[in-house]
Amino acid sequence: MIGESILNPDLRVVATNAVAFVAAVLILKRFAWGRVIGHIDARRKRIKDSLEDIEKRRVDLDARESDYRARMERIAEEARALRQAEVEEGRRIAGDYLEQARLETEEKLGTARQTIEIAKLMAEASLREDMVRMSITAAEKVIGACMDSELDRRLVEKAIADMSEIRSVD
Repeated sequence: MIGESILNPDLRVVATNAVAFVAAVLILKRFAWGRVIGHIDARRKRIKDSLEDIEKRRVDLDARESDYRARMERIAEEARALRQAEVEEGRRIAGDYLEQARLETEEKLGTARQTIEIAKLMAEASLREDMVRMSITAAEKVIGACMDSELDRRLVEKAIADMSEIRSVD
């Protein structure tokens, strides 16, 4: 039997093999196939759940990234607004300082003009006094007498004042 040809099989061997195959399939189906299918289904479910979890996490990360970018944009916008406000505040302060400096300069110029005017009036008064003294001294030398009376002094002062008015009219 063993020596028979493959092309001419023994039906008893074929039947025995078929019965053994069917018995093996039935035994595997009854005891092992359910477990194997259960393991395959469980693995399929774990893979599906893992993929869904990964997708949820990706969507969550995308949302967080979008939120992060929006926050960063708001922060950048706030920073730009704060810088602009600081620049405007700096310009306002600089303008205030310039205005204050201008007012102080005008005040100092006014004070300087008043001081100059007072000094000018004092110089003119001193010059008049000197002219009165020199005129009296010259008149004394010309007349040869002492001109000491208050009346003579007033006359000379009036003459000098008249000369000042004539000079200011020209």
